[in-house]
Amino acid sequence: MINGWKLYWKINAGTVAGREIQTVFEDTGGDVNTALTKARQFVEQQQVDMIVGPLFAN
Repeated sequence: MINGWKLYWKINAGTVAGREIQTVFEDTGGDVNTALTKARQFVEQQQVDMIVGPLFAN
């Protein structure tokens, strides 16, 4: 899934409406509490504009 995501943005110039797309991948190990903590860090500390997920490997 990660490789597909990277390939899509490579083919599509990595921009939307002239703004560069920056991607960060995190692994929560399937733990809900870890996922919530990491999501809060992204939103509150790093001020991300969008979170995409979840992706389950099972």
